[in-house]
Amino acid sequence: MKILSDPRSEKSQVYPLQTLVFLTIAAVMTGAETFVDIEEFGKHKLTWLKQYVPCPQDRIPSHDTLGDFYSRLAPEAFGRCFLHWIAEVCDMSEGELIALDGKTLRNSHDHTYKKTALHLISAWATRNQLVLRQAKVDGKSNEITAIPTSVNRVGSERCHRQH
Repeated sequence: MKILSDPRSEKSQVYPLQTLVFLTIAAVMTGAETFVDIEEFGKHKLTWLKQYVPCPQDRIPSHDTLGDFYSRLAPEAFGRCFLHWIAEVCDMSEGELIALDGKTLRNSHDHTYKKTALHLISAWATRNQLVLRQAKVDGKSNEITAIPTSVNRVGSERCHRQH
């Protein structure tokens, strides 16, 4: 979290930065897709969350608080911070296997605007059960040809050198 700066004013920092980010990552890893889902996850897992991050007044940030926070957060900075964390996870996973998988998202096309379906490639750390990287790829490519252009070199070299 030291590399990620908090975009909120001091008076609006009821919940620490680490609480907002940890809650979000934990919720998304269990299937949360919206800020409402993240809030609900937090309410159900409050006791567990308090073991890892501070939860002022034993409360979880609302979906509005989460939405406001992420609308102000610089996506590039968050991406760099997240990749740095993933690289550290890779370093801790000696001999880890990284599975690569391509998927086409069902119903992601838009006939009105002549947009084709969204195709993604994911790198999955099998031992840690963690998505290390996910990127949009050309629908006609496959996992092997997409890897060199889709993998961010920051952090990925640290993962690959162990294999």
